[in-house]
Amino acid sequence: MARRAVKYDNGGETQRITPLKDTQVRTRQVRTGSRWKSTVDTTEVMVIRGPSKDIDLRCGGHAMVASGTSFEAAEIDPAYADGTQVGKRYVDEELGLELLVSKAGSGTLSVADRSLHLKDAKPLPTSD
Repeated sequence: MARRAVKYDNGGETQRITPLKDTQVRTRQVRTGSRWKSTVDTTEVMVIRGPSKDIDLRCGGHAMVASGTSFEAAEIDPAYADGTQVGKRYVDEELGLELLVSKAGSGTLSVADRSLHLKDAKPLPTSD
């Protein structure tokens, strides 16, 4: 598969990203309110709470790209094929990352090799 450069716009900054070899890691700042899409399936997310440092945001084992950008489709990694659910929030408490899924897909959300987990619902107060 031929690899080519991809342009993406993240919060007003347009950057040119060159494709990575399988062993390389791409980190970037994921800002609150930004939208990202998967390169392996239909998953799209919005950042509800972003970390203060750069991260390697992935879906299906491959880097996600900012919404509204073109990209080269990739094959999903079977180890990261648990899927996402629309309207659900996925978190990494250690990093302080929270994502809201706006379009579901078959890939698993992760930061580098660590999968994000589904956020638990807050219990409602009892009405006595």
